[in-house]
Amino acid sequence: MVDCYCRNVVDITRHPLCRFVNRLHFDDTAGYFILGGSKYMPSIEGFYGPVKYYRLEARQGSAISSCCGYHRASYYLAVMYETGLRVPVNYLQGHVYGLVGAQGDESLALMHLGYKHIQGIDGYPLDYDLSYSYYINIGKQTLQDRWEVQETQAYVESVRLTDETALKFHTNENSDLYQFLNLQAKRGDLDSQKTLARMLFWGQNGVSKNVTAAAKWYARSALEMEDPQAMYNLAIILFKGQGVKKNKTFALQLMKKAAEKGSVQALNGLGWYYHTFKADLVTATKYFEKAAQNESSAAFFNLGIFYLNGLYPGKSGQNQTAAFELFLKAAIDGHFDAVIECSQFYATGQLSTVSRDPEMAAKMAKEISEQNGNLGYVVKMALDAYMERSWNEAFLHYLVAAEAGMEVAQSNIAYMCEEWPELGQSYFTTDDCEWRYYNRLVNQHFPPNRAYLKMGDYFYYGLKDHSRNIKLSIAMYANAASADDSQAFFNLASLVEEGHRIPIRILKHLQIDRAVWSDDLTVALKLYERSIYL
Repeated sequence: MVDCYCRNVVDITRHPLCRFVNRLHFDDTAGYFILGGSKYMPSIEGFYGPVKYYRLEARQGSAISSCCGYHRASYYLAVMYETGLRVPVNYLQGHVYGLVGAQGDESLALMHLGYKHIQGIDGYPLDYDLSYSYYINIGKQTLQDRWEVQETQAYVESVRLTDETALKFHTNENSDLYQFLNLQAKRGDLDSQKTLARMLFWGQNGVSKNVTAAAKWYARSALEMEDPQAMYNLAIILFKGQGVKKNKTFALQLMKKAAEKGSVQALNGLGWYYHTFKADLVTATKYFEKAAQNESSAAFFNLGIFYLNGLYPGKSGQNQTAAFELFLKAAIDGHFDAVIECSQFYATGQLSTVSRDPEMAAKMAKEISEQNGNLGYVVKMALDAYMERSWNEAFLHYLVAAEAGMEVAQSNIAYMCEEWPELGQSYFTTDDCEWRYYNRLVNQHFPPNRAYLKMGDYFYYGLKDHSRNIKLSIAMYANAASADDSQAFFNLASLVEEGHRIPIRILKHLQIDRAVWSDDLTVALKLYERSIYL
């Protein structure tokens, strides 16, 4: 293994002892490793930062971009070696390039290492602490980047190639759908104006990000239609000067008017204004509390920050327990910053009321990392290429995102491998593209039913070099059935008819009447009934 584990290291040391499981081999450079000297986070025992990989006397060749510091190329090389993309699979070499990319703070490389360690696959040890250290890095970058306009970033959209409806709404500025929305918006249709503004502000549905154009549509909805949501959005843009000239006076007027019209977001926005621009904690807290009374996740988060930093008016000192409770409320509602804050509590276990749980911490940080704009841009290019019927380009972009751990990208590349087997065969030196990515999908934290069904089929029939395994086939179908998938119930019933027994624990979990467990025919009938009435 390339990853280094420091054992029995005290809090401060100049000479940590590191053990590598395997010998290190370098095919393209005469190089050596140096351990970084700064501690990344206190929750990882004995881990003092990522390994730094210095290249000396680098040889010319296909890795020239990586050697010159273009670390996206380092990540591409990691993907090539770990998947066997027209080269023999070489996990050790892939690990080296993955670490090179992560050391260069390359976002996809960081996600890649976080994903491989959270799953313990492709020769990487299962290590939630190490996974978290990578994910928290990119997670915090994601929080900053999502408010910036960058050409190489895009909103992350989870469009599945099997979803015909979602594909129809993937558009661009020249499409009929976009032109129709534009026409309706000009005619004064509020919904069309807000839809266009949202698409342009975030760069959604295949449209390029254009905050200036978004601000114009928000302005029309806010000023002509007096829509409180548009008022709030325009106020934020004016406060921050995103794509337009800053105008705090007008922004404050809009925010107050939106609040008067019942916008809970605007109440929180006023709290943010008084805290950020006026340093008036009392007034800020008043607005945050009003918004929190209306279940505003942003207000929960902001009040949590006040508790965490000892800024809550009338409260003495810091209160991490109260802060965590508010962060958790906001995180459950999907607030990105709150999820990251909660993850740090789980990673460190610093509260007596919150047990250290590095697995939960890694999962939470992964969730936010996968909203990173760099990943979104890769997925956007993949979907754009797919819509233009550029199968090879789409395939390679999805592959890059899939190896970073993105569930939708894995789903889409598995689908492409299944629909166009020649694609996978033309790129991979191994012939198990479908198996690799459907198998990765069932090990995601929230697997899609389609993946369970596919793996159930593969275990039932046997796929290429993989032998039949009815026990695992039943387990896969049972997982899909747990989510009320009618096809899964049908498949389980068919297996019973063939003479295969469904384990009692599965029948119990699927709430099949205990009285019929001993009668296979009745069990099959009950399963068929569930498949019909779902």
